[in-house]
Amino acid sequence: MCTKSKRLVLKGNMSRDVVDTFAYNEYWLWNDTIKASESNPYEVIYQTEDEKNIIHYIEDHLLGVHYLLLRGEQLDELTKIIHSKLEVFKIQELFELISKETSIPDLIQYIYFVAVASPSNFKDDYYENYRELLFDINENVKLAAIGGLGYIEWKEFREDLVKVFENDESKKVRASAETMIKGIDLLL
Repeated sequence: MCTKSKRLVLKGNMSRDVVDTFAYNEYWLWNDTIKASESNPYEVIYQTEDEKNIIHYIEDHLLGVHYLLLRGEQLDELTKIIHSKLEVFKIQELFELISKETSIPDLIQYIYFVAVASPSNFKDDYYENYRELLFDINENVKLAAIGGLGYIEWKEFREDLVKVFENDESKKVRASAETMIKGIDLLL
């Protein structure tokens, strides 16, 4: 099976039951359920009827994000079906929400949504929009943006993280940037 993958962030009203009903109606086969623990999110794993795609429904309790992780050979077709029947954020929509948000807790939540929803392949326009968050004036926004890079995993952010590590006033932000630099270095 091909190792392509994609993550789709579900909107707030997309509960376990809604996704489970959708999976049933699409003839997805249930493979496994993993209960949440301190270190693992709640997860249900499905497989498409043709066995060409695996779908993970994940409730990431650390970030407060519910999303679908798609793996397989027909991700574009699968994504269209999901978008037509479930409420899923589009990344452009999330960047618009970030640009308009004034509440720091909501802004942080949207940052996590963008991080999870970001494509595995580098996209210059997404990079530029996300990069600005690393240099925000609010310490918590910067920490969220740095933490979100663990999902994005784009080596292009390394230089920006070095700037944050070398110049930010906050010891927490510098430490977080240093940790993420080490993580990116493992990818190189």
